[in-house]
Amino acid sequence: MENNIKIKSVEEDYEETVNIFTEGFMEYPLHLLLFPEYKERERITRCIYEMMVYDIVPGLNLQLKGLYFRNQVAGCLIYTRPDVKEWDDKMNEAVKKMRIKANNPNVKHIGEYAMKTALYKPKEKHIYLNELAVKKIYRQKGFARLLMESAEDDALKYPETQKTVLDTTNILNVEIYKRIGYNVFHEFNFMELTGYTMVKGINSKEQ
Repeated sequence: MENNIKIKSVEEDYEETVNIFTEGFMEYPLHLLLFPEYKERERITRCIYEMMVYDIVPGLNLQLKGLYFRNQVAGCLIYTRPDVKEWDDKMNEAVKKMRIKANNPNVKHIGEYAMKTALYKPKEKHIYLNELAVKKIYRQKGFARLLMESAEDDALKYPETQKTVLDTTNILNVEIYKRIGYNVFHEFNFMELTGYTMVKGINSKEQ
């Protein structure tokens, strides 16, 4: 199967990438909590990831990688490297437009969650795995792990980078990430949920 897999930067296929993130994060505990009605959750999740893919990724120089299986996007990952750009007024405007389009007061909690997770990241230089999703029909094939490993390999280009970091509110994901070398760095509460910041060391056996 590996001959049919290629991981590369997404330079087109943006619409399909939005579709995959939307499908994946509709099942995420935070989205289920904030937007319990299915159609509304789908609509708002799509608004959020259109903003992420079309505005935040290029605006901040985030990395958008796709795992291509038989030349089709099967999964995608957004991550932050040390060469990230500063948040600016253009990013604020993108968030404002998304909130207007979403037209749901609970959208503000997505931003609040992001700000809270920023408080619990390790102080060392790190690569942060922002968003990860695999198309439902391709799950349980190890594609998420391959995407994460591609970001970990990218981290080796930055000698000052010591860790890869992610967070989740899905306890099932915590156990999966532990199996591939991540450990819980911090637990925190957000609304009715428990969040987990997880880290994996780079160039070291120490996590």
